[in-house]
Amino acid sequence: MLLFTAPARESGKVVLVHEYANLEQSPRNAWEYMPGTRRVRRAPTIAYDFPDGPGGLRTVDDALMFIGATDRFTWKMEEQREIFVPYNNNALDSPTMNYAKLLTPNHVNPDAMRYELHRCWVVVGILKPGERHIYGKRRLFMDEDSWAGLLADNYDRQGKLFRTNMRSFVDLYDMPGMGPRVEIYHDLRQKAYQANNLINEMKGPPRIVSEGWPDNFFTPSNLRSVGKR
Repeated sequence: MLLFTAPARESGKVVLVHEYANLEQSPRNAWEYMPGTRRVRRAPTIAYDFPDGPGGLRTVDDALMFIGATDRFTWKMEEQREIFVPYNNNALDSPTMNYAKLLTPNHVNPDAMRYELHRCWVVVGILKPGERHIYGKRRLFMDEDSWAGLLADNYDRQGKLFRTNMRSFVDLYDMPGMGPRVEIYHDLRQKAYQANNLINEMKGPPRIVSEGWPDNFFTPSNLRSVGKR
Protein backbone atom coordinates (compact mmCIF):
# COMPACT_ATOMS: atom_id res chain seq x y z
CA MET A 1 0.00 0.00 0.00
CA LEU A 2 1.31 3.45 -0.97
CA LEU A 3 0.03 6.73 0.50
CA PHE A 4 1.05 9.86 -1.42
CA THR A 5 1.76 12.95 0.71
CA ALA A 6 3.37 15.18 -1.94
CA PRO A 7 3.14 16.99 -4.29
CA ALA A 8 -0.03 18.70 -3.12
CA ARG A 9 -2.00 17.67 -6.22
CA GLU A 10 -1.53 13.99 -5.31
CA SER A 11 -1.72 14.24 -1.52
CA GLY A 12 -4.13 11.64 -0.16
CA LYS A 13 -3.89 9.31 -3.15
CA VAL A 14 -3.61 5.65 -2.13
CA VAL A 15 -2.56 2.64 -4.20
CA LEU A 16 -3.15 -0.91 -2.98
CA VAL A 17 -1.63 -3.98 -4.68
CA HIS A 18 -2.28 -7.64 -3.87
CA GLU A 19 0.69 -9.65 -5.11
CA TYR A 20 0.80 -13.42 -5.61
CA ALA A 21 3.68 -15.88 -5.76
CA ASN A 22 2.84 -17.02 -9.31
CA LEU A 23 1.77 -13.95 -11.26
CA GLU A 24 1.14 -15.92 -14.44
CA GLN A 25 -1.48 -18.07 -12.73
CA SER A 26 -2.79 -15.33 -10.42
CA PRO A 27 -2.19 -11.81 -11.81
CA ARG A 28 -1.82 -9.02 -9.28
CA ASN A 29 -4.89 -7.07 -8.21
CA ALA A 30 -4.62 -3.31 -7.77
CA TRP A 31 -6.87 -0.44 -6.67
CA GLU A 32 -6.53 3.33 -6.43
CA TYR A 33 -8.23 5.88 -4.19
CA MET A 34 -8.32 9.36 -5.77
CA PRO A 35 -9.09 12.13 -3.25
CA GLY A 36 -10.44 14.40 -6.01
CA THR A 37 -13.27 12.01 -6.82
CA ARG A 38 -13.34 10.27 -3.41
CA ARG A 39 -13.73 7.00 -5.26
CA VAL A 40 -11.90 3.68 -5.16
CA ARG A 41 -11.41 2.07 -8.57
CA ARG A 42 -9.69 -0.98 -9.96
CA ALA A 43 -6.34 -0.36 -11.60
CA PRO A 44 -5.82 -3.37 -13.90
CA THR A 45 -2.88 -1.82 -15.77
CA ILE A 46 -0.45 -1.73 -12.82
CA ALA A 47 1.82 -4.41 -14.27
CA TYR A 48 4.62 -4.98 -16.76
CA ASP A 49 5.78 -1.68 -18.35
CA PHE A 50 3.13 0.59 -16.78
CA PRO A 51 4.95 3.84 -15.76
CA ASP A 52 5.62 3.97 -12.04
CA GLY A 53 6.64 6.94 -9.94
CA PRO A 54 7.24 10.63 -10.70
CA GLY A 55 8.28 11.41 -14.25
CA GLY A 56 7.62 7.88 -15.49
CA LEU A 57 11.33 7.06 -15.16
CA ARG A 58 10.72 3.39 -14.35
CA THR A 59 8.22 0.66 -15.01
CA VAL A 60 6.21 -1.32 -12.49
CA ASP A 61 8.33 -4.41 -13.14
CA ASP A 62 11.58 -2.43 -12.67
CA ALA A 63 11.10 -2.54 -8.88
CA LEU A 64 13.77 -4.55 -7.01
CA MET A 65 15.55 -4.61 -10.44
CA PHE A 66 12.78 -6.93 -11.62
CA ILE A 67 9.46 -8.02 -10.20
CA GLY A 68 6.31 -9.37 -11.80
CA ALA A 69 5.19 -11.92 -14.34
CA THR A 70 8.00 -13.41 -16.44
CA ASP A 71 5.89 -14.58 -19.38
CA ARG A 72 6.65 -11.79 -21.87
CA PHE A 73 10.39 -12.55 -21.97
CA THR A 74 12.53 -15.56 -22.79
CA TRP A 75 15.10 -15.93 -20.02
CA LYS A 76 18.59 -17.38 -20.05
CA MET A 77 21.62 -17.46 -17.79
CA GLU A 78 24.92 -15.92 -18.85
CA GLU A 79 28.31 -16.72 -17.32
CA GLN A 80 28.78 -15.55 -13.77
CA ARG A 81 30.75 -12.28 -13.60
CA GLU A 82 32.85 -10.33 -11.16
CA ILE A 83 31.79 -6.68 -11.30
CA PHE A 84 31.78 -3.65 -9.04
CA VAL A 85 28.38 -3.27 -7.38
CA PRO A 86 26.91 -0.95 -4.69
CA TYR A 87 27.73 -2.57 -1.34
CA ASN A 88 28.10 -1.42 2.29
CA ASN A 89 26.51 1.89 1.31
CA ASN A 90 26.08 3.22 4.85
CA ALA A 91 27.07 6.77 3.84
CA LEU A 92 24.12 6.88 1.44
CA ASP A 93 21.78 6.74 4.47
CA SER A 94 23.71 9.24 6.58
CA PRO A 95 21.67 12.12 8.11
CA THR A 96 24.68 14.39 7.43
CA MET A 97 23.97 14.05 3.70
CA ASN A 98 20.77 16.05 3.12
CA TYR A 99 18.76 15.67 -0.08
CA ALA A 100 20.05 18.89 -1.63
CA LYS A 101 23.61 17.59 -1.27
CA LEU A 102 22.78 13.99 -2.13
CA LEU A 103 20.63 14.43 -5.23
CA THR A 104 23.06 16.07 -7.64
CA PRO A 105 22.23 16.50 -11.36
CA ASN A 106 22.27 13.29 -13.46
CA HIS A 107 23.17 10.92 -10.59
CA VAL A 108 23.44 10.55 -6.83
CA ASN A 109 26.43 12.32 -5.29
CA PRO A 110 29.41 9.95 -5.79
CA ASP A 111 30.71 10.89 -2.32
CA ALA A 112 27.78 8.95 -0.84
CA MET A 113 28.33 5.81 -2.94
CA ARG A 114 30.58 2.82 -2.29
CA TYR A 115 31.29 -0.18 -4.54
CA GLU A 116 32.82 -3.63 -4.04
CA LEU A 117 33.96 -6.31 -6.47
CA HIS A 118 31.43 -9.16 -6.23
CA ARG A 119 30.52 -12.30 -8.11
CA CYS A 120 27.10 -11.93 -9.67
CA TRP A 121 24.62 -14.19 -11.37
CA VAL A 122 23.66 -12.72 -14.75
CA VAL A 123 20.17 -13.33 -16.19
CA VAL A 124 19.05 -11.97 -19.57
CA GLY A 125 15.45 -11.58 -20.71
CA ILE A 126 14.63 -11.21 -24.43
CA LEU A 127 11.16 -9.95 -25.38
CA LYS A 128 9.17 -12.70 -27.08
CA PRO A 129 7.90 -12.12 -30.64
CA GLY A 130 4.42 -10.61 -30.57
CA GLU A 131 4.63 -9.50 -26.94
CA ARG A 132 4.45 -5.85 -25.86
CA HIS A 133 6.92 -4.08 -23.59
CA ILE A 134 9.03 -0.91 -23.85
CA TYR A 135 12.13 -3.04 -23.17
CA GLY A 136 13.37 -5.36 -25.88
CA LYS A 137 15.99 -6.85 -23.58
CA ARG A 138 16.88 -6.65 -19.91
CA ARG A 139 20.03 -7.90 -18.17
CA LEU A 140 19.92 -8.47 -14.41
CA PHE A 141 22.95 -8.73 -12.12
CA MET A 142 22.18 -10.54 -8.86
CA ASP A 143 24.24 -11.05 -5.74
CA GLU A 144 25.84 -14.51 -5.80
CA ASP A 145 24.92 -15.29 -2.19
CA SER A 146 21.39 -13.92 -1.89
CA TRP A 147 20.17 -13.73 -5.52
CA ALA A 148 18.97 -10.20 -4.70
CA GLY A 149 19.04 -7.80 -7.66
CA LEU A 150 21.94 -5.32 -7.58
CA LEU A 151 22.03 -3.87 -11.10
CA ALA A 152 19.84 -3.92 -14.20
CA ASP A 153 20.49 -2.77 -17.77
CA ASN A 154 17.37 -2.31 -19.86
CA TYR A 155 17.45 -1.93 -23.66
CA ASP A 156 14.84 -0.51 -26.03
CA ARG A 157 13.27 -2.40 -28.93
CA GLN A 158 16.16 -1.28 -31.21
CA GLY A 159 18.79 -2.75 -28.88
CA LYS A 160 20.04 0.58 -27.48
CA LEU A 161 20.71 0.96 -23.76
CA PHE A 162 17.65 2.80 -22.42
CA ARG A 163 17.69 2.64 -18.63
CA THR A 164 20.17 1.40 -16.05
CA ASN A 165 19.23 0.82 -12.41
CA MET A 166 20.94 -0.09 -9.14
CA ARG A 167 20.24 -0.98 -5.52
CA SER A 168 22.45 -0.09 -2.57
CA PHE A 169 23.19 -2.74 0.06
CA VAL A 170 23.96 -2.28 3.75
CA ASP A 171 24.79 -4.50 6.70
CA LEU A 172 21.52 -5.05 8.57
CA TYR A 173 22.92 -5.65 12.03
CA ASP A 174 19.61 -6.74 13.53
CA MET A 175 19.14 -9.62 11.04
CA PRO A 176 22.15 -10.13 10.82
CA GLY A 177 23.06 -10.03 7.15
CA MET A 178 23.28 -7.83 4.06
CA GLY A 179 20.10 -6.33 2.66
CA PRO A 180 18.92 -3.83 0.03
CA ARG A 181 18.21 -0.18 0.79
CA VAL A 182 18.00 2.59 -1.82
CA GLU A 183 16.81 1.95 -5.38
CA ILE A 184 18.10 4.30 -8.09
CA TYR A 185 16.60 4.35 -11.59
CA HIS A 186 18.40 6.16 -14.43
CA ASP A 187 16.62 7.10 -17.67
CA LEU A 188 19.40 7.82 -20.19
CA ARG A 189 17.07 9.48 -22.71
CA GLN A 190 15.57 11.97 -20.31
CA LYS A 191 18.90 12.40 -18.49
CA ALA A 192 17.03 12.04 -15.23
CA TYR A 193 16.87 9.61 -12.32
CA GLN A 194 14.66 8.59 -9.44
CA ALA A 195 15.84 7.49 -5.97
CA ASN A 196 13.50 5.52 -3.71
CA ASN A 197 13.55 4.74 0.03
CA LEU A 198 15.68 7.69 1.13
CA ILE A 199 15.78 8.28 4.90
CA ASN A 200 18.49 10.96 5.27
CA GLU A 201 16.16 13.72 6.46
CA MET A 202 13.98 11.44 8.58
CA LYS A 203 14.36 11.42 12.35
CA GLY A 204 15.71 7.92 12.72
CA PRO A 205 15.03 4.82 10.61
CA PRO A 206 11.59 4.06 9.12
CA ARG A 207 8.99 3.33 11.77
CA ILE A 208 8.02 -0.33 11.97
CA VAL A 209 4.75 -1.23 13.62
CA SER A 210 5.73 -4.32 15.58
CA GLU A 211 2.17 -5.51 16.16
CA GLY A 212 1.44 -5.42 12.43
CA TRP A 213 -1.85 -4.62 10.77
CA PRO A 214 -5.08 -6.63 10.66
CA ASP A 215 -5.90 -8.30 7.35
CA ASN A 216 -8.79 -5.94 6.69
CA PHE A 217 -6.41 -2.97 6.66
CA PHE A 218 -5.17 -3.99 3.20
CA THR A 219 -8.57 -4.06 1.53
CA PRO A 220 -10.16 -1.79 -1.09
CA SER A 221 -12.88 -0.82 1.38
CA ASN A 222 -10.22 0.68 3.69
CA LEU A 223 -8.48 2.87 1.08
CA ARG A 224 -10.81 5.83 1.55
CA SER A 225 -10.12 6.02 5.29
CA VAL A 226 -6.34 5.75 4.72
CA GLY A 227 -6.43 8.57 2.16
CA LYS A 228 -8.24 10.90 4.57
CA ARG A 229 -5.58 10.62 7.27
